[in-house]
Amino acid sequence: MPQKPKGKPARKVARKASKAGKTTAASATPNGSNVMPNKTSDFNTFEVALVVLGESQLSLFGRRLSDRIRQQFAREGLRRVLTLEEAREYRGPTVFVRADGVLDQPLIAGLIKRPNFLLLSSDADRPRVVAGNIRARDLALVEDAISKDSVPVVPGLLARAPGDLDVSVWKALRKKETPYALVATADNRSDVAWRMFMGTYKGATDIVTKHVWPVPA
Repeated sequence: MPQKPKGKPARKVARKASKAGKTTAASATPNGSNVMPNKTSDFNTFEVALVVLGESQLSLFGRRLSDRIRQQFAREGLRRVLTLEEAREYRGPTVFVRADGVLDQPLIAGLIKRPNFLLLSSDADRPRVVAGNIRARDLALVEDAISKDSVPVVPGLLARAPGDLDVSVWKALRKKETPYALVATADNRSDVAWRMFMGTYKGATDIVTKHVWPVPA
C-alpha cells in the first residue's frame, strides 16, 4: 500500500504563502518600513521646537529677554527655534515662551518633556500664561490669551503655576526653592531683576553675607 508523502500538502503551503504575501504588502510602506505611519507616531517623531511669542525690547543684566530664553533652552539641548509662522505649520510638539517672560532654569527641562501643558506666572493674584508645550492647533488660542493677559480654557491642556509643580530643587545651586515664572514690564523690571539675582545667589550661613552683602552685589 503506497504511503502518503510526508510534509504539508502543496495547497496548504500555497495558501499560507499567499496570506503572508498579502500581509507583507498591506503593512509595507513606500520607504520599505513595515510600520504604517499614523498621526500619533508621526507627531512623536518630530523634535521639540521653540518659538518666542511676541516682541519685547526689555533687557535684564545686559541681555535681551528673548536671547536669554533661547540660551536657556539651548542649555537643555533644544536648539531648534521657529518663527511664529513656521510654528503654525509645524507638525511636532512646540514649546512657546512669551517674549517678555522670565523663567527660572529648572522649569526649562520640565517644559520640554511635558506636552499639553501651560505654565502660569508666579503671581497668584494675577496668573498669566508665560510658557507651555502645545501643538500648533492651540497656538492661536494661546496668542489670544496672552494678548488679553488671561488663561485660556482648552480641553486637554493642563495649566499650572510653578508653586503647583514638583520641581523645586536646583542641584547646581544646592538649595531648594520654588522656581519663578514672571512677566517683565518696564514698571517691574527692577523687581524681576532682584528675583532673578536672589534665585541664583547661593547665600551663606554668615549673617552679614546673607543679609548685608546681596545689596552691594
